Amino acid sequence: QSRLKDFKKADTQILGISVDGMKRSADLAKKLSLTFPILLDTSLKVIRAYRVNHEKGGYDPDAMDIARPALFVIDRKGVIVWRHFTENWRVRKRPDKILSILNKIP
Repeated sequence: QSRLKDFKKADTQILGISVDGMKRSADLAKKLSLTFPILLDTSLKVIRAYRVNHEKGGYDPDAMDIARPALFVIDRKGVIVWRHFTENWRVRKRPDKILSILNKIP
């Protein structure tokens, strides 16, 4: 969020995808002051298509499936040109790294 202006200058659209319902996603976006769209995928259709499904994610034995932390850069033709996966949601690629990748896309 703090570098959103830099991504807009790079002619990039930032989106989040969440398995959570509308209220929970909206509450989280408000809490984190997120201004980019958070898309809902409560059926996990997109999450499974991108192969980032984490079955029974979390520590609760009754936990629902969630998405693994992942970043995708998709070009204007819909081709994934870069991706990053992590097992730890706290470990993310820094915005400078992603912006440098964006600068290499024709």
